[in-house]
Amino acid sequence: MAEPSIAQVRADGTVADGQLGKALSDTLRARLAALGNHLDQLIAARLESSRRANATANLTTGLCVGLALVLGIASVVILRRSLVTPLNRLVAQVREVAAGDLHREVEAAGPEEVVRLGEAVEAMRVRILSEAEQVAASANRIARLEETDRIARTLGDTAIRRLYGITLDLQSAAARFPRSGPVMATAISGIDRTISALRSSVYGTAATRTRPALRAQVSDVVGELETTHGRAPGLVLTGDLDIEPPEEVTAEVTQVLRDILRATAVPGGGAEEVELALSGEEIRLRVRCAVPDEQVAGVELALAEASGDAVVCREPGRVTVEWRRPL
Repeated sequence: MAEPSIAQVRADGTVADGQLGKALSDTLRARLAALGNHLDQLIAARLESSRRANATANLTTGLCVGLALVLGIASVVILRRSLVTPLNRLVAQVREVAAGDLHREVEAAGPEEVVRLGEAVEAMRVRILSEAEQVAASANRIARLEETDRIARTLGDTAIRRLYGITLDLQSAAARFPRSGPVMATAISGIDRTISALRSSVYGTAATRTRPALRAQVSDVVGELETTHGRAPGLVLTGDLDIEPPEEVTAEVTQVLRDILRATAVPGGGAEEVELALSGEEIRLRVRCAVPDEQVAGVELALAEASGDAVVCREPGRVTVEWRRPL
């Protein structure tokens, strides 16, 4: 609106009415003031919107933090209940089993991994318990077998010694009463078979028995005379005493020695010295016996029947019997 007045002044050189300029100026100030108020309102509205946005953001952040804390605590509780507690329970049970309580059952509960671990431990416990029971049962059976074998050997040794003593007594009786010789020989033969069967039954089936060395068996045979007759001959061991002949050879030697001792067990005499000589080539038995002159013939006959391989040497009031067995 001011531009036409300015143009008129430039044209005719007159000045516009002062009232008109004042009105225009007031109008401009009013519009500027309105514009400023509008801008203030817009700024205030923007500030209020920003404040509300900040408040919303702060609230949202607080809620998220709180929710995160709740979820964290809940996760810890759930993890403890679902994993830590079952695992601790499993560890405690395994420790009891490891301490020796094999009858403590291992219960598997919790997550799948813990359950699988518990089942594996339980299977191992059951297997160990089963093997321990089998070992205990085997030990009991072995103990019973050993006790049975000990009793059998004790009874067998006692019975064999008594039977052997009876054969010696029968041999002495046969020497004193020649007419009863055939009957005594039959009885002695039967007792010998009984001794052989008893020895085979006791010592042949004893699983845990280890046959003693030849020198030990010869010593036992010589010692039997002291048990049955109250007197044992002297025993001399010579040669390589570390030689261990086969079992069948050992049995043959001890049987021959028994036969010789039995044949020379006569009233007023008997074996005085037994010599066992071992070498890598042969085994030699030499038995020196005191035999009254009137009984020498009977002793020689008995020795011939007992062992045809034995060599008999006569001396006044004495007989020496020698037997050899090559290896």
